[in-house]
Amino acid sequence: MQNTSSPSRALFYGLVGLVAVLASISLSYRFKVEQANRTVAICMDFASLQDAASASGQSLDVLLAHMRKRDLTAVAVSAEPLSRLLQRQEVVYDASASPFLAVRGKEVAERVRYALTARFGDGPWTGAPAGSPPVQMISVTGLSYDSLASVSLGLSRTDAKAVTDAGLLLVARHGNPSGATPRYIEAMLTLSSELGAFAFMPEGDQVLGQRDLLEVTADILEARQMRYASPEFSKIGGDAWMMSKCRELLVLVHSIQAAEQDKLSREAILDRFEKAYRERNIRLLLVRPVSSASADPVASIGDFLEDLADRIRHTGGDVGVPRPFVDPSPPQFLLFALALATAAAIVWVGLQLFENRWLRVVGLVLVGMLAAASWTATGREYLAFAAAVAFPIGGFLTVREPFRPIPDYARLSLISLVGGLAVAGLLVGLPYMMRIDQFMGVKAAHFLPVVVVGMIIVGRITSWREIVRQPVLWGAAILAIGCLAVLGLMIARTGNEAPGAVSGLEVQFRGLLDTILYARPRTKEFLLGHPAMLLGLFLLAASVAKWDGRNVVWAGLLMTVGMIGQASIVNTLCHLHTPLEVSLARIAIGWVLGGILGGLLWALFRAKRPAKRG
Repeated sequence: MQNTSSPSRALFYGLVGLVAVLASISLSYRFKVEQANRTVAICMDFASLQDAASASGQSLDVLLAHMRKRDLTAVAVSAEPLSRLLQRQEVVYDASASPFLAVRGKEVAERVRYALTARFGDGPWTGAPAGSPPVQMISVTGLSYDSLASVSLGLSRTDAKAVTDAGLLLVARHGNPSGATPRYIEAMLTLSSELGAFAFMPEGDQVLGQRDLLEVTADILEARQMRYASPEFSKIGGDAWMMSKCRELLVLVHSIQAAEQDKLSREAILDRFEKAYRERNIRLLLVRPVSSASADPVASIGDFLEDLADRIRHTGGDVGVPRPFVDPSPPQFLLFALALATAAAIVWVGLQLFENRWLRVVGLVLVGMLAAASWTATGREYLAFAAAVAFPIGGFLTVREPFRPIPDYARLSLISLVGGLAVAGLLVGLPYMMRIDQFMGVKAAHFLPVVVVGMIIVGRITSWREIVRQPVLWGAAILAIGCLAVLGLMIARTGNEAPGAVSGLEVQFRGLLDTILYARPRTKEFLLGHPAMLLGLFLLAASVAKWDGRNVVWAGLLMTVGMIGQASIVNTLCHLHTPLEVSLARIAIGWVLGGILGGLLWALFRAKRPAKRG
């Protein structure tokens, strides 16, 4: 491990500055796209509104008009199965030798014939129905009752008209029945489009067309310019493919399942929707009535909608017709220039870490290959991972005598921030903003800087050969196990879908921070990493000033733990679906709070243990 000279550090600072400038220019394209799309739609399920109208004694038309005034924007209408009409006896099945359906009303008869033809093709049902109004008979020879009951009639014209007449957006929901054909998919989506559907949202556990006909579904949506509404965090078969294929039509949806919502307070539900809009580029909020039982269901729903809309507007957004995000698309030469500058900074870090000539040559070749490959999107992904690991380590390598804790803390954090900007700047694009693609090195980028810096510190305090020769002491072993446990917990909690280690008390604490701060800082940064780093830097500076020599070991341990905060700074910007302003605010708030906490801990330490007098 080399000791960095001032000219060498000056070169690194110059490279970091160049990366910061180029990354900022690249990210400006993404920032403009994020700022230009701040409108969200608040949507409810048609059945919920219908239930509220029935409970209140109001007509559906009156209720929809009232809800529109209270900031409802869209209504999701599900395709209606034929079984529902059979249950209501609007359609009666006759199981005679030549089975037929007795249908009440010409409009219903046309709807049934359209659905049967879409599902099964031409048959006896395509001819003119027998009988005369009000009852018409449609032959269904060759079809069983179960087959008929599963047929989807598509959206109800009456329901769709009620929604559009109220000035609300219509969201069509379709499942994926067994035996669906291109003819069926086209018939259902075409009917939805003709009825005024703004978007298509999957219903059930599969997208319409899954698995072999997704291309058909995507082509029809594109031809009809219908939005594809993808439920966030869904496990819907075919959804990932549709998101990638329909990225220019994509609108992300957030909803809370009924079973989960029942466990949340009204305030917590509002927080969930607000956070989904503000932090994850969600542009369609599918809400349910907060309570299944209410003295005034209409007022309860209306009050919730207004409160949610007020929160959206308070964050600088608006409620209205949502639009898909456009691709930021920075110029190719800009991304390549950023890649070259980033690669040069990574090479500097590698040269400081390794003295062996051959290791340096191999590393230089590998980074050079990454830089050359960065003309392509895949190459930039690998270089972004290398940057996420190298920049926090490089920041630590600039910490040297004379130690100045506060400037060192600021400089180290700034270099880590530039590393995060490099990652985000290299990976600017619609797929990352919409979570179609994700930065895949999150856990490794958290783990490696901490481990490498820990090894550097151990190597500076003593030699590895002496460590291997010495017997294992219980105190050292327990301390090492404790450090590994902290690191393992941090890795387990890292990522968007790793909340398993979060306790109920911490959830409440996070909620409090969300309420009082513009953006909630990451817990491992301001409560662990940043205070530990600043305290370690103070302790290291004091050790050089002839404090107790054991403090050097504790300083090294604290700074190793402190690297968790530095890696987390980078990781925050690796959440590429989170708007830039939120990520940067989260980092800044965490850095300030962590610094204040570290300073208080140092003041407490000094009060308990005053410096020795010479």
